[in-house]
Amino acid sequence: MLSKYLEIVEKGKVEVKTEEVDTENLLPSEVIIQNESSIISAGTELSRVFALKPGVKFPVRPGYGSIGRIIKKGSALANFEIGDLVYYLGSHSSVQRFSAAGQSQWDNLFKVPQGLDAVEASFVCMIAIAITGPNASNVKIGDRVAVFGLGMVGLLAALLYEINGARVIALDPVKSRCELAKSLGVSEVIACSSEEQVEAVIRMTDGAGVDIGVDAVGHSSVIAKAIQVTMPYGEVILLGSPREAYEGNLTDVFNPIHMKMLNVKGSLANMVPLKKTAGIKLNFERNYQVAFDLMVSKRIDAMKIISHVIKPEEAEQAYHGLQYDREQYRCVVIDWR
Repeated sequence: MLSKYLEIVEKGKVEVKTEEVDTENLLPSEVIIQNESSIISAGTELSRVFALKPGVKFPVRPGYGSIGRIIKKGSALANFEIGDLVYYLGSHSSVQRFSAAGQSQWDNLFKVPQGLDAVEASFVCMIAIAITGPNASNVKIGDRVAVFGLGMVGLLAALLYEINGARVIALDPVKSRCELAKSLGVSEVIACSSEEQVEAVIRMTDGAGVDIGVDAVGHSSVIAKAIQVTMPYGEVILLGSPREAYEGNLTDVFNPIHMKMLNVKGSLANMVPLKKTAGIKLNFERNYQVAFDLMVSKRIDAMKIISHVIKPEEAEQAYHGLQYDREQYRCVVIDWR
């Protein structure tokens, strides 16, 4: 079966290619999925497209969260039927042969609930990433939370902290991101330069700082800012993945952690198991279900956040937009239909 797919052929250059996908002799846990949409990660994928991640080699096939219909399945997948709309972590392609062995989120399928279009449903992975921030926190009703960065993960983290009863201060230099956050209900939003952010948070909290500081950018300098604004005995949540080199004095970072007795936590999505496990409350299946429920109920309206729905041939332009035109490009979904 003929399939289109994206390939990063060199730094900053993305092409649409075609290949024949073998749909015969499926293993018991394999499926053939005809994709309807796939979402671009402005973090993980841009780090590869623009070689921000050390060791990136080209060519490489990008991919993240995909939504598609099962058109053929192996005998072991009794919980799924031909025609089911599913979410999975696949590549950007129109057809994919996928192994759903079920040992991790990377080789599993998740049913999409009724009422969600494929474009909207692809947003589930962004919510499931952002949810790890509040879930890793000891957040209480009335806590002050500073979220640095209002890309997709930061915006969603701010909304999720609000849902948990926190009073959020959200910061980003990009004005359009701040306007969106405010329109979606984030308590306090500050559009200011990176250099002004610490002072802004301290001023807004009358010098006290916040209970929880969140880095949703994935940069060491932002983590340092989150540490600066967090009050004694507070928490600092590393929701972003630092990738770029950063030079500075480590004592300026470690000393306030020690002196303020801060709890610094990494909150990578992989911190939870796939399925319900004895003694562990959280898991991927639960996180995805919560994310879908938030979209179905419109407590998080994905279609107000997605800025571009594109054809595969527009992918290179979209990657450059996400990297260099952040006023216009927030969240991009590829429509394969």
